[in-house]
Amino acid sequence: MNTKRISDSIEEILNKQVRNEAEAAQIFLSFAIWADSQAYSGVANLLYRHSGEERDHMMKFIEYIQQRGGRAKISDLSAPPKDPENIQECLEGLFQHEVKNTEAIYAIVELAQKEKDWATWNFG
Repeated sequence: MNTKRISDSIEEILNKQVRNEAEAAQIFLSFAIWADSQAYSGVANLLYRHSGEERDHMMKFIEYIQQRGGRAKISDLSAPPKDPENIQECLEGLFQHEVKNTEAIYAIVELAQKEKDWATWNFG
């Protein structure tokens, strides 16, 4: 019995977001370690916590895909960027990554709206 309630295209874009969230977690973790080693303990603490939040987001996407009858996929991750030169470069890099991630979420919402997949549209 087929219980899949998402299209192949929705499943694919959601799995891309699983990867995006996993990479975001790695980037925040990498920059947290850098900040910690530079004695920016407050920034490091914030970034360690944010890394965990990104992993939580990844898990929400995995659970949603599975609940809708799709198949979540775990794929290779890109290496995090090189260590920043200073705190400004660190924060600007993280901000740019968050903008890119937000644009990916918008793409999910747009596709869900196009396909009239209201459950995914509401989830996004």
